[in-house]
Amino acid sequence: SHLKLHHLVSNYEVDFPVTDGATCRASMVVWRKSDEEEFISHCVYIFQLTRTWGSWKISGITQKVLWNEGTSSIHKGAK
Repeated sequence: SHLKLHHLVSNYEVDFPVTDGATCRASMVVWRKSDEEEFISHCVYIFQLTRTWGSWKISGITQKVLWNEGTSSIHKGAK
């Protein structure tokens, strides 16, 4: 890819509604930078977690974009 990327994730909140399942909510900032422009997304990620055979695996991810900054045209997934 022509972009330099950096993902910063923090503030993990984990909920265990059932023995073998959990939900993890986390704040994320994603920087995308080309030589001339940048595009930054501020998001909340929701990870669905499942425990199988004694280990936890990510079974689903939902991204909720709170806001974006910069030149959206450098990221084809931007709205």
